[in-house]
Amino acid sequence: MTIKLGTRPSELAMYQANLVKDALRNVFPDLDIEIIPISTRGDTDRDTPLNKLGQTGIFTKTIDQAVFDNRVDAGIHSLKDYPSTMPPGLKLLAVLPRDGFWDLFVPGHNFDGNYDRSMTILSGSPRRRAQWASKYRNHNFAELRGNMDTRLKKMTNGDGGIVSKQGLERIGLTPDNAVTLDWMTPAPAQGVVAVIGSEDNDELARIFEKINHEETFIASHIERGFMAEMEGGCSLPLGALATVNEKEIHFEGRIDKLDGSETVKIEKTFSKGSWKYISKQLSSQLKQQGGQRIYDSIRAQRPKDVLCAREVDSNQRELGFQNGIKLHDIKVLEVKHLDFEISPEGPVVISSANAVRALASKLGALHNMAYVVGNKTKALLEDLGYQGKIQWASNMEALLEHIDPDVERLVYYCAEETTGKLENSVLGERVVRIPVYRTENIKPRLARLHWDAIAVFSPKGLYNICEHNDFDKKIRIVAIGPTTAEAARKEGFTYVMESDEPTVESVVYKLSKVLNDQE
Repeated sequence: MTIKLGTRPSELAMYQANLVKDALRNVFPDLDIEIIPISTRGDTDRDTPLNKLGQTGIFTKTIDQAVFDNRVDAGIHSLKDYPSTMPPGLKLLAVLPRDGFWDLFVPGHNFDGNYDRSMTILSGSPRRRAQWASKYRNHNFAELRGNMDTRLKKMTNGDGGIVSKQGLERIGLTPDNAVTLDWMTPAPAQGVVAVIGSEDNDELARIFEKINHEETFIASHIERGFMAEMEGGCSLPLGALATVNEKEIHFEGRIDKLDGSETVKIEKTFSKGSWKYISKQLSSQLKQQGGQRIYDSIRAQRPKDVLCAREVDSNQRELGFQNGIKLHDIKVLEVKHLDFEISPEGPVVISSANAVRALASKLGALHNMAYVVGNKTKALLEDLGYQGKIQWASNMEALLEHIDPDVERLVYYCAEETTGKLENSVLGERVVRIPVYRTENIKPRLARLHWDAIAVFSPKGLYNICEHNDFDKKIRIVAIGPTTAEAARKEGFTYVMESDEPTVESVVYKLSKVLNDQE
């Protein structure tokens, strides 16, 4: 039997995957184990601050999809980075013994030992920033992204920064002058290496059960349950630590204001036998002692969370933030270019940027008159070097008004699945349809189902996100156009709005109005 383990490609992630591989080999010496590196969105975009990247599970979702697609049998994760709710169909199969959980301060070349002076501390974690600020009120913060080696270089070139102690220790990069921050409360499940796979694979579950460390599993369950009850994630400055012994469990939890000006802590010891049910009680206690007030103040400052059923670029994402919206964008369609031949006869119609990208290497052979749908399609065509005349309109109906009804031949470069408006117009059989790409469905299983709104951009994309996810039908939906809006209504959604123009930007502006109760 061969077991394929999916993991991120970083040095630390590969090290953790090999820990799991070694643990399995100790129990099953004849087992064939293969480690498959998989780049996630968090790996490919190392410049955007994590709090602006969007997409719940930016370090985990791609690996989850590989499990669903049977490309790997299980994913290996830092459990701290995994969403507090599992996507339907997955389960936590095992955790390795926790080898630590503290944060570490790495002093930089500019640090002179005086914590009282003004400094800029590098950290991308709201929890680390808030807890540090609660002790050192005169310090400022800057983002810290990249692999551990890159982060270490950035920290040592300035005043210093905060990272996971275990992360540096596992790959042998801990500086001699690093300081363990044992006064901080770690993130839920910090330091835990986890194996996550299908909940339906009983044989795999029995194998991984042999390497599961019970005390770490119990502690992780409590800490992550506490985080889920607090409706928290990596954007919430929440700390939790459960320490398990033979009879009892000791728990510490805290939430801080983002600027560190106020902290609420709880500490509780309870019997080990109640570990499956204690998380809700712990979160309730923190909320009652003032944690709810802090959470509400943080939530009021945060942008609205919108599930966006298509990927967006950095400008569109920033536009969302400027309008008080965080776009959690996901891929719901995969574009595949087809083999095709250019037809040199007759003006061309191009109705999407995807078609332009498929034509990119053959633009020189196109007719010198192009009719296009969308200003962005036009801009991309120009950027890629098309030299002909371009006539554009915002939609196909408007574009038809610009096309000579007596044209002898019109070549339509389109998606394989495109049908309808052009061929069924007065142009009829004079339209030569040449498919240049097709879209394949991606049907994500989401860990999170509760959103302030959902943005949808095609009926197919809408159907894909609804396939495995049971959304509240009263959630606010903003659709890019009437066809997509009608599809949302047919799916049973009751609060459906249309953007004013068929663009991502217009969808963002409509979302801003809807979520601010201006419409």
